[in-house]
Amino acid sequence: MSSFSSAIDGASQKAIGLSPAVQEVIHERQRQDAKWGGPEHDDTHTPADWVSLMDDRLAYPEQAEGCDEYRKDMVEIAALAIAAIESFDRRDKEV
Repeated sequence: MSSFSSAIDGASQKAIGLSPAVQEVIHERQRQDAKWGGPEHDDTHTPADWVSLMDDRLAYPEQAEGCDEYRKDMVEIAALAIAAIESFDRRDKEV
């Protein structure tokens, strides 16, 4: 199963009216997939792993030095949440 973030390109995102925030989350997911290996890597994580990863990241916005840093951190957290949901959905289909 492909991920939502890999199934839609930038031009399509704008054409269907996705907000800039949602477009940035999709772009961040694509960046994370390129860095970490996509579903093959994501699916090695348990639900508890995902919670821990997001919990670790949630400390960053509190320490943000400005609006841009805060926003970037929140986009990264949203992208992690999508990765966790996509991984859960793939795992759920296997059962």
